[in-house]
Amino acid sequence: MAQQETWRAGFGRILVIGTLGSVAYLSYETYGALDYALAHLGVTAFGISFFAYHWKAWRIRRLSTVDFDRVDTMKGDQFEHFLAGLMRAKGYDVELTPYVGDYGADLVLKERGKKIVVQAKRYQSSVGVKAVQEIIPAMNVYGADEAWVVTNSYFTKQALTLAKANRVKMVDRPLLKKWVQSVQSK
Repeated sequence: MAQQETWRAGFGRILVIGTLGSVAYLSYETYGALDYALAHLGVTAFGISFFAYHWKAWRIRRLSTVDFDRVDTMKGDQFEHFLAGLMRAKGYDVELTPYVGDYGADLVLKERGKKIVVQAKRYQSSVGVKAVQEIIPAMNVYGADEAWVVTNSYFTKQALTLAKANRVKMVDRPLLKKWVQSVQSK
């Protein structure tokens, strides 16, 4: 979340500097050292902002070409990054938590002032009650409004019962697949 905001602020500064440098380059008839430096700074800032914009677009396009069955072969951290990209494409601000010591949350999402903690489980078999038990305290630790458990698989009956009792949203394979398809169709 803070990382995302910092990136946006930095991106805005780059655009302002690039614009100022370009204006300085175009407005001066003489090419003194300051004008030359500002012109290069403007061109460099423009190049960086152009690259950043297209890098983000490429990452979203790459997500849209993912064969969903390939998700089943990902490692846990790869699945977390996959979900982060998916959630960004769906319009959320996303923060990946540390891989160790995350208090049960792998992602922290923000949208319109609402904070959501997400436990990501890339499993071959059904996800059990432990995933729900891990995400519930993460709501308090991160001050979240909602908690989700997202998997490429399915949930046990016990996990669904505990989730319902604690208002934890459970995202299983069919719903995750719909989310991916919704991003692919944009």
